[in-house]
Amino acid sequence: MKLRGKPRSLRPARRGSSTRQRTVSSVRRRDIVGEVSRTIAASPHGDLGVRLSQLARACIPDMGEMCIVDVVHDDGSVDRVDAWHVDPSHTESMRAMRGRFTPRPDHPLVEVIASGRPLLLRSVDDRDLARIAKDATHLVLLRHFGPRSSMRVPVVLNGRTAAVVTFCATEPSRRFTPADLDLAKRIVARFVTTVGG
Repeated sequence: MKLRGKPRSLRPARRGSSTRQRTVSSVRRRDIVGEVSRTIAASPHGDLGVRLSQLARACIPDMGEMCIVDVVHDDGSVDRVDAWHVDPSHTESMRAMRGRFTPRPDHPLVEVIASGRPLLLRSVDDRDLARIAKDATHLVLLRHFGPRSSMRVPVVLNGRTAAVVTFCATEPSRRFTPADLDLAKRIVARFVTTVGG
């Protein structure tokens, strides 16, 4: 499946006091769920992977600089259907790898699929990347994409984990918090409600 398009342009960082920055962030948190909901509602047709790709695109860059969608089939196999990155060249590279993606048994994605519960990794270091890399070449690519923090949220439909949305922060100073995870869960819950799960 080849999906085309570019993520929204990055908004320039606001300058000012730390209090002002926290206020802006709070406003964005209230807005993002509504924005993503409108994106989902505007595209009522398409299979699960296509609609989740639209959700992922709408979440960039507010919910991270990178967003990945994995669909879980009835037989338990996992299909990486799409990926978005604020850097369009990274988006294309990540998509080119999709057909070769097979999560290792100790991959955090497998844990989320099995438990049906979200997973927050506030800090992702080189040891974490080495643990999920298939080989040395894959590890080089993971380092190139640069995830520093991650959130994985299951999409539970009809009582089973049908997909997982992974949000990644790549900015050196950005780390996801429990509040970010709560927001990601709200976004995915709104998606489930919209698709009738």
